[in-house]
Amino acid sequence: MGVQLSRGVQDPVLRFLTPPPADPVSRPEVKGGDVQVHLRCLRVEFQKPKSAWQQAWPFPTQCRVNGNIVTLNQAQRYTNGKLAGRDAATNITPYLRKRKPAGPNVQNMVVLRTQSNSATAASGQFVLIAQEILVLSHETMTSSVFEASEKYWNDYRQTQIEKGDITKDTSAFEMAKKGIMQFLTDPEGLFVSSMKVSLRGLLALTWIKTPVKGKRWQHVQCFDLDNYLEYPGRSSKFECPVCNKPTAQPSMLVISPYIERTPGL
Repeated sequence: MGVQLSRGVQDPVLRFLTPPPADPVSRPEVKGGDVQVHLRCLRVEFQKPKSAWQQAWPFPTQCRVNGNIVTLNQAQRYTNGKLAGRDAATNITPYLRKRKPAGPNVQNMVVLRTQSNSATAASGQFVLIAQEILVLSHETMTSSVFEASEKYWNDYRQTQIEKGDITKDTSAFEMAKKGIMQFLTDPEGLFVSSMKVSLRGLLALTWIKTPVKGKRWQHVQCFDLDNYLEYPGRSSKFECPVCNKPTAQPSMLVISPYIERTPGL
């Protein structure tokens, strides 16, 4: 559901059908979530893969969805070319037409209209998209992290058993401890006898309840799962609060059995 925009195009229009509701019976893939439609506008950069195109509204605009005025999440533009805030996708679900249980469905219509003809209008080409988004509940995401973490440690145990490094009775705590000892040992034989690990979350500065970190990250420091799942709602991005790497998706998190058994948690 998309249309290409160019500067100078007057009142670009996007039409699409309302997606099916989040029914776990007919759509099991949406179980535990809410289906929304977000309006996005991406700046076309042919030298980059499409996955790297950035959200950017082409000009200060007014948006109408089925005749309703919708305030877009767009940065404020000044005459000196600077921006205040950032452009972001906008949830337009409340303004969509209801899907009929039977018979033909009426299309939704999104219209963008320029609010200003100033020189601050962005140049280039853009793609306007109405994107179906599955918004998972906090409880669903938490459960998925616990399940994925358990699978991770079971798979890791099996791998280490096949290598002959551990036995089937080795606990996840012992495996995590062994990994930390290896992390603290320098390849040249130097060994760090101690290190400090904060038991306060790096995002809310509250005590860590469920210590997690990225599966691929070597650092011992963890962060709190609940605080982290709330964080992207404010920043719209998943970054590790310890090393700032931008790929700490919930599916890549693992609970640390070692930090979990630390006194005080």
